[in-house]
Amino acid sequence: MVFGAAVSGNMGSFPLNGDVCCFVPSTFVTKDVMFGLQNDRNGCIGRGIRTNLQDRVDDMYLGDVDPHTACRALADNLDAVLIDVRTSAEWAFVGVPAVDRLLTISWQVFPSMQVNGGFVDAVRAAGVSENSEIYCICRSGARSAAAATALTQAGFSACYNVAEGFEGDLDGERHRGRKNGWKARGLPWMQS
Repeated sequence: MVFGAAVSGNMGSFPLNGDVCCFVPSTFVTKDVMFGLQNDRNGCIGRGIRTNLQDRVDDMYLGDVDPHTACRALADNLDAVLIDVRTSAEWAFVGVPAVDRLLTISWQVFPSMQVNGGFVDAVRAAGVSENSEIYCICRSGARSAAAATALTQAGFSACYNVAEGFEGDLDGERHRGRKNGWKARGLPWMQS
C-alpha cells in the first residue's frame, strides 16, 4: 500500500513499516496539514504512522504566510523579526523590505550558492530569541523555507516562511516582481 500527499513542493519518502511507504512534502506544508493527513489516514496506513510522521513534522517550521501577514505580524509583535535570507547581491540590486527588525543573513553564499554553515549561529549572534516569531523571506519562497526548517531544527519554536518571497513568482513574460511577492503587493521596500 502507498499513501501519497498531493501537496506542492519537493517530495520525499520514508518507510513506515514493512511494505508501507508514506510520501511527504519536504517544504511548503504546515504542521496542521500534516496532522490532518495523518489523522484522516491513520487507520488505512498501518502501525507506525504516528511515530514516524510526528518525527518528521516536529522538524518543520510552523507554516507558510503571505507577505501581508508577515508585514502585519512585524507591526503587531515587537518580538517578531524578518530575516531576509537572500544574497548580498540581491539585497544591493533588487532591494530589501523596509521594516523594523529586519536581519539580512544569507542562507546560501554568493556566488557559489553553498549553504551558509554559519546561518543559525548568525541568527543567534544577532540576539534573536528561540521564542521569537521569525519570518524568513527570499526571492520566491524556496530558500526561506529551507532556512525556516533549519532554524526550527536548531530549537527556534516559531518560524514561518514568507511563501511568495520578495520578488514572487514568474509572470507570463518570465519576469518577477509583478505577479505576487512583497514588492508586487505594495509593501514597503527600499533599494541601497
